[in-house]
Amino acid sequence: AKKLHQRDLVDLSNRITRREELMAVETMINNGVNVQEYIDEKTVGKVIPIRYYDASKGNPGIYTVSGVWTSYDAMCADIEAMCDSLSENDQPVTDLVIGTDVWNTMRQFAELKEVLDNRRIDMGFVKPEEVAPGVTKVAELNFSGYVLTVFVPKEKYKDEKGNICNVF
Repeated sequence: AKKLHQRDLVDLSNRITRREELMAVETMINNGVNVQEYIDEKTVGKVIPIRYYDASKGNPGIYTVSGVWTSYDAMCADIEAMCDSLSENDQPVTDLVIGTDVWNTMRQFAELKEVLDNRRIDMGFVKPEEVAPGVTKVAELNFSGYVLTVFVPKEKYKDEKGNICNVF
C-alpha cells in the first residue's frame, strides 16, 4: 500500500508540473491563461480566465506580423517592429522564441547567411545548443541594434482530447 501511495504521489506531482509548464507557455503566448476547474476526473468545472492586462483595452502583448515571411526584409521589419513595441513600453528586448517552422524559413534566407558571413561586422551567429530538454538556443541575431537570443522549442504535449500538439 505504501509503494502504491508513493507511485500515486509521483504521478500526481508529474501531472501538476506538466500542467504548470503548459500554463506558463499559454501565459507567454497570450499574456494570460485560462484555468480549467476539475471536480474529479470526469466532472469538469468552469473556465476561469486570468489576464495580465486590462481586457477592456485589449492585449498589449499581441503583435500580428504583416504577413508570411517570404523575404529577409519582411522578416526583419516585423521583428524590429516587435522590438520597438516592447522597448517603447519599457519591456526588456532580449529573446525571440519561434517555432521550428519559422526557424526553418529564416534559415533559408540567403540574405541572412550573407549578413552572418561578414567577418568585419558582427551581426550575430548561429550555434545551436540545447539549453533545456526540448528547447534549443539556435542563434544570437542583431536586428537594427536589438541583439536577440533565438530559442526554438520542440516540445510536444498531449491535450485533453488525446491529440499530440506542438507547445509553440
